[in-house]
Amino acid sequence: MAACQQQMEQVGWCSFADFIKPERLAALAAEANNLLPEAEELVIKRNIYQGAANADLADDNPASKEYTHRALQLADDQLAEDTLIKQLYKSDILTDFIRQVQKKPTLYRCEDEFQALNIVALEPGSWHAWHYDTTECTVTLLLQPAEQGGEFTFLANSRTDDDEDHEAVARLLSGDTSKANTLSRGAGTLTLFRGGYSCTV
Repeated sequence: MAACQQQMEQVGWCSFADFIKPERLAALAAEANNLLPEAEELVIKRNIYQGAANADLADDNPASKEYTHRALQLADDQLAEDTLIKQLYKSDILTDFIRQVQKKPTLYRCEDEFQALNIVALEPGSWHAWHYDTTECTVTLLLQPAEQGGEFTFLANSRTDDDEDHEAVARLLSGDTSKANTLSRGAGTLTLFRGGYSCTV
């Protein structure tokens, strides 16, 4: 725990491999795959800050460029209360564990009926676009490994509440990933990262 707390503070992320026991992971993955026919294909065009691209800005300003996100996604309101994934999300033990990793005095689960919990699937022709998350910290659980690719790449701590490092982000968006972190994660890996402060794909 202490090592992960320190890693979150220093580099903005930490991961726990094999966080879910194999038999429970298999059940979670099967449940998600059974639900996927109900998923909507989301195609979202946005800049990296989750807003509309601003063509009036200089070309080297990251907010001036538009990126397309395409994926299958199940929203929280599509997940019944008795599903395994919803029960895991609402676990007080898990919530308190995440609170401790972030060194927060209190942590509340999101009540947004669409965004509290999502199942996201990337199929051939799907992709995540570069973006900042709208929350300080993002928690992901990988249920099924990618058949090809699937690396988690992000530029850690590339912004603060007071400063936008446009130069570093512009280099990233131009294809220079030399300063980015790239994680290869196996199924069952729980990852916490400072998504609101780290440009990720």
